[in-house]
Amino acid sequence: MASWRRRLDQWSRVAWLVRTLGAMKVMAPFAIATWAAVEAITEGLPKAEVIAFTALSFAGTLLCVTQLRVLLGLPQIVRPYENLEYALAYSRVVLGVDPANPAGTIQVKLELRNSGHEAIRFKVERFHVVVGNTTLTQKTMLNDGSLIPYLGSRTYADAPFPSHLVATLLGKVQEGELEADIAYGRPDEEPSRRYKLKLKLTVLVQPPFGIADGIVSESEEPIY
Repeated sequence: MASWRRRLDQWSRVAWLVRTLGAMKVMAPFAIATWAAVEAITEGLPKAEVIAFTALSFAGTLLCVTQLRVLLGLPQIVRPYENLEYALAYSRVVLGVDPANPAGTIQVKLELRNSGHEAIRFKVERFHVVVGNTTLTQKTMLNDGSLIPYLGSRTYADAPFPSHLVATLLGKVQEGELEADIAYGRPDEEPSRRYKLKLKLTVLVQPPFGIADGIVSESEEPIY
């Protein structure tokens, strides 16, 4: 009976210390486990019970620390700073054709996706399109980019070209190419990466209108 009372007292002291130190946010699982092991050995308990005291003291202390951090709203896991390399990826090219609109007959669009683990912001630095013998390069861009949420996508639309610049393309199947340089980075920082894309295009500038693409090259580089 005395042996069981001694063991119960031992458990009671461990539980009291775990609760007290847990409330004070100064618990250290290894320290409590070591103390429990020393106390159990001092009391002359069997090796199996020494191991049990040590393991349960460690687990109980760790549980209290975790619960306390949750109550205080502290993060349990801190994710390392995400590497943005190859976070911006190419999805497809889209052709818009409206022969009835003389101010915007042809428009080339580029769909980009975010393959990283956080939101990114991109900025188109260069967008160069050649269809047949016609270079479709705007001096000013309709917009230079936007935010892409995590696992999301955005379509960059170049400014449409008026009919007098593309009249020779209508009603034909044309070969061409597209080159784009796109800087990107975290939304609240300056761009830290540059994505370069080159496509080979086959453009059907007649009903039902369409465009086929093939990737010639893709590359990434840091921006210093």
